[in-house]
Formats: sequence, C-alpha cells, structure tokens
Amino acid sequence: MNENEMALEALKWIVNDVSERKNEAEQEGKDDFSKGREMAYEEVYEMIRSRLDILNIQLSQQ
Repeated sequence: MNENEMALEALKWIVNDVSERKNEAEQEGKDDFSKGREMAYEEVYEMIRSRLDILNIQLSQQ
C-alpha cells in the first residue's frame, strides 16, 4: 500500500468515526448538551464531506 492509499484509508476511517459519533449523539438524550454535541458532529461531518466533494474524492467507491 502506497502513501496515497494509506492516506485515503485513514481519511475513510476518520469520516466513518465522525459519522458513527454523529449517529450516537442522535440517539442520546435531548438535553441542550446532547443537542449541541449532535449539531457539532453534524457540522464536522458535513464540512469534511463538502471538502471531499470539492476535490472530487469519492470515499465509498475507492
């Protein structure tokens, strides 16, 4: 595995972790802290996905 492939795998791992944490936060209580946590993960997730879209990087098809 070359450096580019390793970087892509690491990026997939990061995006997956953020997505899982976002989903976990959705399942937690609906107090202000939990809502804020959910919103923060959603924002990070969307930011990463939009940057990948701009660069035309498709993680699911790699």
